[in-house]
Amino acid sequence: MTVVLCLSVFWIIYGMLGVLGIQNIPEKYKDSDFEKEYKQYKGIGWLLLGIPMFVFWLVVHNMDISNKVPFVIVMIVIALPAVIYDFVGDRKYQKLLKK
Repeated sequence: MTVVLCLSVFWIIYGMLGVLGIQNIPEKYKDSDFEKEYKQYKGIGWLLLGIPMFVFWLVVHNMDISNKVPFVIVMIVIALPAVIYDFVGDRKYQKLLKK
């Protein structure tokens, strides 16, 4: 469970940096008209992943885990909103990049 804690804290910090506009993005998005907006979008995506994982860790870090399958399924379900957000947003920015 320490891995979940470390990753979620990293994702939260990286997401906050993205919202502030300090984030590493692919070269194709740099120097575009929407670079700042893209960084904020990616930051929100990392926060959508990190915050629920951190809350999940808070809930289960003291539990005795004998069967890990339910916990993995819950983690996948928790990550789905971030994956969907990223998929939808990337399509939007790909279209903007082509213009």
